[in-house]
Amino acid sequence: MVSVLSVKKTSGCGAYITFYLIFLAVIALFAPVTLVYGAPEITYNNITPDDNATVANNWINISINSSEELNQSILEWGWANGSAPTNFSMINDSLDNKTWSYNVTGLSTGRHNYTIWAQNTTNDNWTQTEMRFVFIGAISA
Repeated sequence: MVSVLSVKKTSGCGAYITFYLIFLAVIALFAPVTLVYGAPEITYNNITPDDNATVANNWINISINSSEELNQSILEWGWANGSAPTNFSMINDSLDNKTWSYNVTGLSTGRHNYTIWAQNTTNDNWTQTEMRFVFIGAISA
């Protein structure tokens, strides 16, 4: 409830500031507040190879952390042989829906690329990471 306030004219702008603060208080009481969330921030975990890394495995584990809970996370994998990219649904590795991973297997020698797409639970906003590259070198037995 807002009560009527008498404002005594003083030198300077104190009366105007008081009126403005009351005006803001009335707006805060009666106006609906909508919080707007942006897209989640995605970071790679330590087990994920660095961008442009060379590895000697025929598999790669990609693991991420999110700043927000995710509905889903998709790994878009670009193959070294030039075939069409494949989307893999990443596995939720945490109770808070913020850590996700996927193990890509059967990789051939060559330069592969990948991007992560993630959707938050707050307002279904999507975000995309930068494209990363990994080179599969001589595969060890």
